[in-house]
Amino acid sequence: MARKRLVKEGENYWDPETGYIYNKDGMVVMHDAVFRYTPSIPDINLKECDIIGDDAQYRAIREAEEKYMADSQVLYNTPLDNPKELYTISSFTPENKFEYVSWSKREFDLPSRATEHSAGYDFHSPVDIVIHPGETVRFSLEVKVKLKDWTFLMIVPRSSLGFKGTNHVALTNTVGIIDQDYYNNPDNEGVIELKLHNYGSEPFVIKKNDRVVQGIFCRYDVAVNDHATEKRTGGLGSTGK
Repeated sequence: MARKRLVKEGENYWDPETGYIYNKDGMVVMHDAVFRYTPSIPDINLKECDIIGDDAQYRAIREAEEKYMADSQVLYNTPLDNPKELYTISSFTPENKFEYVSWSKREFDLPSRATEHSAGYDFHSPVDIVIHPGETVRFSLEVKVKLKDWTFLMIVPRSSLGFKGTNHVALTNTVGIIDQDYYNNPDNEGVIELKLHNYGSEPFVIKKNDRVVQGIFCRYDVAVNDHATEKRTGGLGSTGK
């Protein structure tokens, strides 16, 4: 089993993998990111860990988490009254924003949620479309999304796309991922596109402003040994070129 790697910070020791902060006795005294949750926080034996000093890689991770905490307006380095239980404490300030692309006629609604506690934002079709049986259709939603740091937008089908009536229509890539740096890229302005395939036996009709798919904002983390430095230079598929 690989040894746990801790970063020495003053009198304490920080675990970048879990966010736990230990004292000199190996007991958890704080947590650096309260959005992480665990029902049980284990004490450790410092003698069984590798202790790292002022390492640039881990310092960058720490600085990124500090920025995340500041942007999200959540409590940072939270002292644990009960070190065996850690619960989420958050008051996120929305910064994500849907926008029409510059060339859109804007004759449809921007993505919106149906209810107060809906997770997904319904995307509306900008045009009338008919997808015949066995046919695949690619079209633009004429919308882009500006995302806050450490966030991506997941595009998934609405239940009506494949479950209501005799509908058998699906996204060809099953799930779409919109990265933060896709916004306003030089190739296509960050426009969100769909490819739908009709597996059914009847034409699938979409009217302008019909809700077709939904987008869910998701947070993501990175590995402690992550070294990604490349910048996006284009639109769809550009990171695989």
